[in-house]
Amino acid sequence: LAQILAEIERGTYIEPAKLTVAEYLERWLRDRAAVAVRPTTLEGYEAVVRCHLIPALGRIPLPKLTPLHVQQLYRDMLDKGLSPRTIRLTHAVLRQALAQAVKWGLLGRNVCDGVELPRQERREMRVLTPEEAGRFLEAARGERLEALWVLALTTGMRKGELLGLRWQDVDLERGTVQVTQALVKVRGRA
Repeated sequence: LAQILAEIERGTYIEPAKLTVAEYLERWLRDRAAVAVRPTTLEGYEAVVRCHLIPALGRIPLPKLTPLHVQQLYRDMLDKGLSPRTIRLTHAVLRQALAQAVKWGLLGRNVCDGVELPRQERREMRVLTPEEAGRFLEAARGERLEALWVLALTTGMRKGELLGLRWQDVDLERGTVQVTQALVKVRGRA
């Protein structure tokens, strides 16, 4: 009640019945997600909200959102050729946002609890054969980034880990490399 009264006084209060899913998701991103998660995670949440959730569900008044609306969104995403993994990511973001709406007293229940997710097929990862790895290293020989390619292929380090390496992380005498940081891109900046 105190929070609602303060919002009324500031002029930021929106009656729950008039709050659309889009308005709620924008508010959730700003007021909750932005302070609770890392910048890279927030960037991912924002992309899901803007690309998938707002276009499909944004105009629906928040209290009128049903599991059927969400189920239809997932069906449409499948029909557009999006993967079950993308749908599961979208579901995770929406479920988290709506759980906060329940905590804030805007919803009585989380409609995501009544939705069936598409089955995710497991595909085996394809890795280079020893012969392919040898050909790759031969092709990289003499290139400016040869050392990076050798390190990537022989250690399995991720791109951000490789690009975050500094000379102080390398011990040439012992022949070791220690991953102490990773380069992360947020909003197009490293």
